[in-house]
Parts: sequence; structure tokens; C-alpha cells
Amino acid sequence: MLAFQYDPDNAQIREMFANTRAARLRRTKRMVEHIAEDYPITWHSVQVQAHEGMRTTIGRPHIADALVAAGVYRTRSEAFAGVVSTSSKYYIPTPSPTTHDVVAAVKAAGGVTVIAHAGDLSRNRRLLSDGQIESLIAEGLDGLEVWHRGNPPQQRERLLAIASAHDLLVTGGSDWHGKGKPNELGENLTDADTVREIVRRGVLPLFGAYMKMPAGNFANGHPKRT
Repeated sequence: MLAFQYDPDNAQIREMFANTRAARLRRTKRMVEHIAEDYPITWHSVQVQAHEGMRTTIGRPHIADALVAAGVYRTRSEAFAGVVSTSSKYYIPTPSPTTHDVVAAVKAAGGVTVIAHAGDLSRNRRLLSDGQIESLIAEGLDGLEVWHRGNPPQQRERLLAIASAHDLLVTGGSDWHGKGKPNELGENLTDADTVREIVRRGVLPLFGAYMKMPAGNFANGHPKRT
């Protein structure tokens, strides 16, 4: 779930983040313990892969990078297709709030909610059905991330149809988390009109060029769709 322009000091949001971070850290440590029985990584070798800063919550991307650093895989993508995949024997699900809980919390904090890569079969064991999406719409869902390299053409068509029928925001995203994957920073941009509408709906002030851009223009020329 993507959440935009919410109040980061909202008590409900802060509690949800704290609980989720703690659960993710416990789960990641357990995964590393199991993987270390068969592969040359340690908790320390995973920790040093967190280049984003001290507030980073260690997760599967850092395990993947540690496996690359150890020479087990050539790229993060290969690691995600192997040892750290959701189908791997080492995989442990993270106890997480439900999608319904997240929508409720973000809306209570004045934010905007968008389902991320909702048609990506490569990373979702089971896609949300039209009915499930409509249930979330009734609870306040604002949009769908359609322009994402993981959403195949037929899923993009399905999501666009749902968005059109329910007047949802349609966003895009590169899902770029570093150089370990083929994703390019800046691909699948969200058009400026949609960005402007997200800013208008949210409670968090945002100042910048987006608010002054002529209608119909894009943030960086025409979006590169993949």
C-alpha cells in the first residue's frame, strides 16, 4: 500500500509503524539465522548492506545484497528469485497490519492511499479481486498504481477499468530501490495532474514545482512506460 501526504505525527500511524518495524526486524533475524546454516552470511553482513541510514528497517533486500556480496548471486534480482523469494524454504512472512487497517489509519491521518503494483503476479501470491478492491474503495481507497513494470498489459487494462468505473487516481512508479534490479529511476512516472490531486487531498503541506505546473504537463517530459 502506498500512502501519501498523511500526518506523520498521527498517533495511530506512529503506533502502526513501530509495531510493523519491530515485527519485521524479528522476522528478518530469523530468516538470516536459517539462511546462514547453508550460505556464508551473518547478521552483521546483512546489517552493513543498509546504506540508507540508521532509521532503515533491515529486510529481504538487505539479505539479498549480503548474498550478492558473498558471491552467492550476481544481482539482487537473482537473490529474490532464489533464496529470499517468497517460495523459498527460508521465507518467513512478516506479521503485518491488514490492508483494511492501513487504509483506515492513513485516512485517519489525513492521507491518500493507493494500492501498489496490484497486478504484479511475480510478487503477489494472489492478486486482489475486483470485489476486494471495491471493498477497499468503500473504506476510502484513493487509487491504483497501474504504471509499474510488474503489471502485465492485461492487468493494466483491468486496473484502468476499475479506476475509471470508480473515479480512482491512477499512479505510476519505478519501484527503484537501488542498482540491484533492472528498474530505472524515473520510469513509469505519475502525471502532474494526478500528483497535484494527491497533494490537494492530503493534509501534509508540499511546496514545489508540481503545484505551479500547467495542467497536462508531466513531471519529467512524457512518462516512460515499461
